Amino acid sequence: MNKITERIARAVGVPDLGEILAERIKSTDLQSLLLEVFRERVKRRNPRIIFSDYVSNSFSLPSRCNPALLLEWDSVAFSHLPRGFTAIELSPVCPLGSVSRVAPISQDWVLTTIRNMEVVADSTNILALECAVRRQRFTQTAPTDTRPVHLACSHRVIRTQRYTSSNSLQHFRLFSLCSAGRNTESIRFGIFATVSSSSILLGSSRGFPWTKCLPPSRHY
Repeated sequence: MNKITERIARAVGVPDLGEILAERIKSTDLQSLLLEVFRERVKRRNPRIIFSDYVSNSFSLPSRCNPALLLEWDSVAFSHLPRGFTAIELSPVCPLGSVSRVAPISQDWVLTTIRNMEVVADSTNILALECAVRRQRFTQTAPTDTRPVHLACSHRVIRTQRYTSSNSLQHFRLFSLCSAGRNTESIRFGIFATVSSSSILLGSSRGFPWTKCLPPSRHY
């Protein structure tokens, strides 16, 4: 247990509180317990508290990005998808551990929910899961099926790490690409997927009017 968990355990008089919640209670039971806890906590909240939280919490504040520019970027990026790529719309949430158990990232940097899920922090990881699902469908009927899967999405992600720059945002839109397939001799598929994704990103970057993102010029 970390120091914070130890302090809470001592305060409530349950020395092994962290272990009980993390290991001895089934995930579904923990979810039911937390749902009841937050249901009771919500009863003590009023509009004034909610308003105060809204203006002070960086997770709930709206983005400073121009939505028209975001839409324009999506339009340009999706228009550069070659034949074979499929654009999909992801769910706002994903299975618990979708980021930290795949990449060396702390779970503390992910907004975990009380329903054994987490808010998407990296859409590429979720595209990889969906690619695996679609590839599995192919190989279930034909184990030697080599058809690849190419997916793309534009998704708002949220991350909880503490940023030092005032220009950084806790949530932002992320354009992601992911390909899955069976690697043949000389890692041919991996090379093809890398070149294909790079071409899409380079073409999109060249086709987007970045000058619109620059702040207005100042005259002194």
